[in-house]
Amino acid sequence: MAASKVIIDALLNIFPGDQVDLSGESLKLNQSDVFFTAMAPPVAVVFPTAVAQVQDLIKSAGEVGFSIAPKGAGLSYSDGYIPHNAHTVIVDMCKLNQIMEINERDRYVTVQPGVTWEQLHDALAKTGLRTPFWGTFSGKYATIGGAVSQGAKFFGSGNQGSVAESVLSLDVVIGDGSLVSTGSAATPHNPSPFYRYYGPDLTGLFLGDCGAYGIKTRLTMQLIPAPQSIKTASFSFQSAADMIGAMTEIGAQKLASECFALDPFLVNLRMKFEGLGEDLESLQKVFAAQRSLVSGITELASMALHGRRFIKSVGFLMSAVTEGGDTSEADTKMAKVLSIVKRHTGSEVPNSLPKVIRASPFRKINRLLGPQGERIVWFHAMVPNSRALDLYLETEKVFDLYASEIEAFKLRYGYLISVNGPSTFGLEPIIYFEGQALPIHTRYIDPEHFEKLPKYPHSADALQAVFKIREAIIGKWSELGATHLQIGRTYPYLSTRTDGSRSVLNAIKLMFDPLGIFNPGVLEK
Repeated sequence: MAASKVIIDALLNIFPGDQVDLSGESLKLNQSDVFFTAMAPPVAVVFPTAVAQVQDLIKSAGEVGFSIAPKGAGLSYSDGYIPHNAHTVIVDMCKLNQIMEINERDRYVTVQPGVTWEQLHDALAKTGLRTPFWGTFSGKYATIGGAVSQGAKFFGSGNQGSVAESVLSLDVVIGDGSLVSTGSAATPHNPSPFYRYYGPDLTGLFLGDCGAYGIKTRLTMQLIPAPQSIKTASFSFQSAADMIGAMTEIGAQKLASECFALDPFLVNLRMKFEGLGEDLESLQKVFAAQRSLVSGITELASMALHGRRFIKSVGFLMSAVTEGGDTSEADTKMAKVLSIVKRHTGSEVPNSLPKVIRASPFRKINRLLGPQGERIVWFHAMVPNSRALDLYLETEKVFDLYASEIEAFKLRYGYLISVNGPSTFGLEPIIYFEGQALPIHTRYIDPEHFEKLPKYPHSADALQAVFKIREAIIGKWSELGATHLQIGRTYPYLSTRTDGSRSVLNAIKLMFDPLGIFNPGVLEK
């Protein structure tokens, strides 16, 4: 208690009282992410509004002796920011949320880390520009700083890769409180963050670091022309092998801005979770965007009529979005997608899913719990295209090994599948289990929706079974040479690096964080 008082006094010397949260509700909220719960709550949660406050906080952490864990919206699930000890201060960056510059001529945008993907999307809407990677499913709340620190993929990832590929420059406060700028911005002579690779790539050292090397206070991303034409299509496959073959070929040719799929379990679960009414509400945006009133009405009526009829027999459902500077370019790409799908025995089905997602990309995230109030854990792996089918089949084998636990604890699971640039295939198992909701669920799920969901008591046995299955799958993935985003304390990282790589990584950590105050344990598994 005495140590906590010293820490709190130090915080109050830096921040006004309204930027230091000591309430039990806030401490409990920040004790967990979407899946993991820390052994102890943080000492406090602070909300910086200026870079100088971040610098003073880091200096104080070194002097007083406490750990600091930066976070954005907190919607990760890999133990990447929650307390690792009893003297951790959570640094919530969401109030550093200004879009600082949109430079249309030099094609970059500079933001503070608390800016959300939806906020950036709306700000760029009138410019005719966007970032190559432009957000996650949770982008209504998820921050750019969090995504860059943890790693993220989805919108734009089919041909542009993960969020890291879109970053040009960073400002980062490191362990001694000094501010490091990267790329072309790191000069006193008329600085501009227009170019990343001026000499060694210092920017890259801080991407995907899970906040282990410093706290990002400013980020610059590339801007590219927004597409003038978008085409969507969905396809049914009866075989995972056929679908994976089609997806990796589409990814290799960089045809789709998004190419993703659901296995039969998730296809049917989605239909149960989101009623037709919710889809139609989203599709009103499709209608509003139609240039022709008649075509808009026809499109909406057709999707309302046919959007769900195929679900019972669809099998694996793959969707693709192609983009172009004009209709001809988007159509040409989609024609190539259709040809690839045909060669891999896929058949076209109504395209309601990609249309809904593109009509309303940043939706409320009521799906943090399952349709029956179940807890959910996501985890993922990325491998080269040549190992894509092996990744799926080996993951299935591990689930089969735990069939008795799956039955005993009423576990259910499915897969979200995606391609990420020309070389990378991603697999994301999602396990549903009966367990007590966490404060973060009530933080983001609509109260009316949450109230209607069934509630479950805490089940240590069910949770342990999920942990065991998950760890076994991650172990198998390591044998395949898989990589991961949101590494946190979940995925084996340091232990899987070569001796030379480990030496360099340890030296970098020591250089940027000599006192070990940033997120102890992160990247160290």
